Amino acid sequence: MLKQKSITLITNTLILNQSKTINLVKEILPCGLKRIQIREKSMSEKLLENFVFKLRELTLGKCELILNGSMQLANKYQCDGIHVPDKSKLPNIKRKDEYSKLIIGKSIHKDYKKENELENLVNYVHLGPVFKTKTHPTSLPIYRDKIKEICRIKGLSVILVGGINTYNLNLNNKTMLKHTLKLVLILFIFLPSLHAAQLKIAYVDMNKDNFIGKEALQNSNKECLTWGIRVEKGTAIRGKSLKINGKIVGEVTSSTWSPYQVCGVGIVHMQNSNLGPGTILDVDCTNGNTYKGELCKLPMYDFKGEIVRGKNKDIPNKPNPWTGIKKK
Repeated sequence: MLKQKSITLITNTLILNQSKTINLVKEILPCGLKRIQIREKSMSEKLLENFVFKLRELTLGKCELILNGSMQLANKYQCDGIHVPDKSKLPNIKRKDEYSKLIIGKSIHKDYKKENELENLVNYVHLGPVFKTKTHPTSLPIYRDKIKEICRIKGLSVILVGGINTYNLNLNNKTMLKHTLKLVLILFIFLPSLHAAQLKIAYVDMNKDNFIGKEALQNSNKECLTWGIRVEKGTAIRGKSLKINGKIVGEVTSSTWSPYQVCGVGIVHMQNSNLGPGTILDVDCTNGNTYKGELCKLPMYDFKGEIVRGKNKDIPNKPNPWTGIKKK
């Protein structure tokens, strides 16, 4: 089992609302959740205060709360620290003032150099994007060699961010993972109703002596219910839009149109583990029609992760259409 030092969770209530985010926190707290970064850019101060209060009540003594905001707000909301965007200046903290115990984090990108010496100024940095991400669609993933270079800087605590999920976090990325201690899980791919074991969050050492949640993990359902899907002619509606013989058999958690595969693509969560790659379904689509779709493994291409790691320089520059559902 893959061991990692901790899980960091970043909030975005525009994607996963407050209630669902709190439910998710409850679910993964026993699995190694050590830090929550509250990253709410458009929430009013009143709503933010209520949200932070609920998270603080839930995580006090178990998990750090880091606020994207001022030191004054962090103190007011009893947060453990603040996170500073890449282009923002670090606060001038005197180690004997009221903010001296705050954790300070900062975002960095591929242009970061050792000479910046952030290891002397911050407690950690977020480095990304590691994979393509919807939050920064124009930013190219950082090459693995650059990730290794930054992660090797002595004294710099690096947390990888950007597009990391349970589907690209696999053995193909083992080379990358051994150069960092921490990972960030992005919320929008998760269903709050899922058990952590079904999400394949493999950051828990089950050989460790009894810990809170160990028995629940041991007895949990570990069958895989999450797959990719390709859809002919359309883009799947998110939600319970997957049917076989008119009966709902699963739901779509993420979907879009792929100009590369020239079909609809998505991530789905099935109700039955017997429904896996190769299963044909009826899919309700965004244009109001119902089309055929086929479940598949993830990732859908570049299975060895050679493009994102910079090993394969032959980047696709034209569509490679999906062959479609094979007629029996």
